[in-house]
Amino acid sequence: MHRIMIQRIQSLFLFGVALCMALMLYFPLWEKDNDAHTQKKALDVYHLHTYSLESGEPGNWREENAQPVYYIAVTASLAALLALYSIFIFRNRKLQMKIGAVNALVIMITVVVAVYLIYSGEKELGQGNKGTFYPGFYLPLGALIFNSLANRFIRKDDKLVRSVDRIR
Repeated sequence: MHRIMIQRIQSLFLFGVALCMALMLYFPLWEKDNDAHTQKKALDVYHLHTYSLESGEPGNWREENAQPVYYIAVTASLAALLALYSIFIFRNRKLQMKIGAVNALVIMITVVVAVYLIYSGEKELGQGNKGTFYPGFYLPLGALIFNSLANRFIRKDDKLVRSVDRIR
C-alpha cells in the first residue's frame, strides 16, 4: 500500500500544483469589451464566449456564440492529475523528476493556448480597451512556480540519497 509522504516539502508543492490547476477549472480567465461597449468576449477553460449588448442598457448582455475550447480544461486536468500521481510515487525520484518536467510542459501548453485565445479575442474587439484578467489566468503561473520548487526539492533529495549510498 502506498503512503503519502506529507512531511516532504515537495509533496506539498505538488499538491499546490494540483490545487492551482484544479481551481483553474472553476474560475474565468479573461474578459474584454470593445470601445463602443456593444460587444464583449469572455474566456473560461470551456468556452470563448461572445456577447452583444441587447437593448442598449448597460449590463444587459446576450450571448451570441460560445466557441468550445475544452482542450484548455483537458490540459489543466491532466496537469493536476500528473501532480497528484507524482505525490504517490515518492520512492521513484527519477520518474518523479520526469513527470515534473512533462507537467511543466503541459502547464506551459495550457498557458500558451489561453494567451493565444486572448490575443485573438483582443484582435477581434480592437486594441482600445484593456481586457480584465481573472484568477483563472494566474493560477497556471502559480502552478509553474510550485512545480519548479517541487522539482528542485526532488533533485535535492535524489542527491542526498546518492551521497548516502556512496558512503555505504
